[in-house]
Amino acid sequence: MKKLCTIDANTLQSVDYEPISFLVEDLLPPGLHLLAGAPKIGKSLLALWLCLQVAQGKPLWNFSTRPCEVLYLCLEDSFQRIQSRLFDLTEDAPPTLHFAVMAEQLHSGLVEQIEQFLKEHPATGLVVIDTLQRVRRTTGKAINAYQADYKDVGILQKFASEREICIVLVHHLRKMKDETDPFAQISGTNGIFGAADSAFVMTRDRRVDDTTKLSVTGRDLEEFELALRLDKTQCRWQNLGDAEARAREQARKEYENSALVQTIRKLVERNHGSWSGTAKEILEAGKLLTRRFIAESPRALTKQLNDLEGQLMEVDGIEFRRAKNGSGGGIYI
Repeated sequence: MKKLCTIDANTLQSVDYEPISFLVEDLLPPGLHLLAGAPKIGKSLLALWLCLQVAQGKPLWNFSTRPCEVLYLCLEDSFQRIQSRLFDLTEDAPPTLHFAVMAEQLHSGLVEQIEQFLKEHPATGLVVIDTLQRVRRTTGKAINAYQADYKDVGILQKFASEREICIVLVHHLRKMKDETDPFAQISGTNGIFGAADSAFVMTRDRRVDDTTKLSVTGRDLEEFELALRLDKTQCRWQNLGDAEARAREQARKEYENSALVQTIRKLVERNHGSWSGTAKEILEAGKLLTRRFIAESPRALTKQLNDLEGQLMEVDGIEFRRAKNGSGGGIYI
C-alpha cells in the first residue's frame, strides 16, 4: 500500500507559493472550465472570440489576457464555417491560433492528441473543446451516470492542472429551467459541474431577449454575473456590466413603458388620488387614455396587475385591492 504524502499545517503556512497566473484576468486560471448554454445561444462565437483575444494578447472586454498559443477543437463545425466566422471578427488572424475539426474521444486518444500538440507548440496556454458530447462515449445503463460524468470531466481537469493550462469545455444546458440556480441547468449529472474548476453559464429569460446573462463561479473565482449583448454587426459579445443591475434597469424601463401602468396613473390622477372600477373598465380606459392595447381579456389584465403590484407601490405609491361586487365579478380599488 502506498503511503499518504502529507504536510503539517505549520509547514504549509510557511510555503511561499507563487500567485495564481490567470490567462484571462479574474476569469480563467489554469484548470478546466465549463462554458454551457442552450443551443444557438452563441457559445461557439464567444469561445472563438476568447481564443482570438488570447492568441493576440488583447483584452476580453475589460479583462486583460496573457498571450499564448491556442488550440480550438471545433468538432461541430467545418473549416469553411470557421473561416467565415473568423473573417467576421478580424482580417488579421494570428498564426498562434490553431483549429481542428476532428479529434479522438476521451478514452481513445484525445488526451494523447492534445499532449502531442503541446509538445509541438509548447507556448500553448488555452485549449477549447467544442463540445463535450463530441468527445465522450455514450454511457451504458450499467454504468453509474454520476461516476461516468465525474470521471470523464476529471480526466481533462487533471490533465489541465498537471500541464498548468486552461481547458474550456463547451457544453449544453438541459431543457428544464431553474430560475434560482443557473448552474443546476448544466446538462448531465452534477458530476460534470463538480469535476470542473469553474463554470460559465449563458442563459436568457426568454429566447427573444437581446440580453444574455453570463453566470460565473469557480474554485479560484469570485461568483458574479454579467449581462451580455451580441453585436451582430461585429459578431462580438458586448459586456453590459452587472447582470442584476441591468435586470433592474430593464424591469424599470418595461414598467415605465407599460400601457397598464400609464392607464392606472392617469385614472388615479384624474380622480383626485383614487379610482375604482372593473377590469373591463380599465381595458376601455386604456384605449382612450393611451391609445394602446393593454390585454386580451379581463383575466389577462388581472394577471398583469398582480405582477405589477410591488412596483406600483414602490415606484408610484399606488396600492390596489380587489373587492367582490354583487354580480360575482370584482372591482379594483
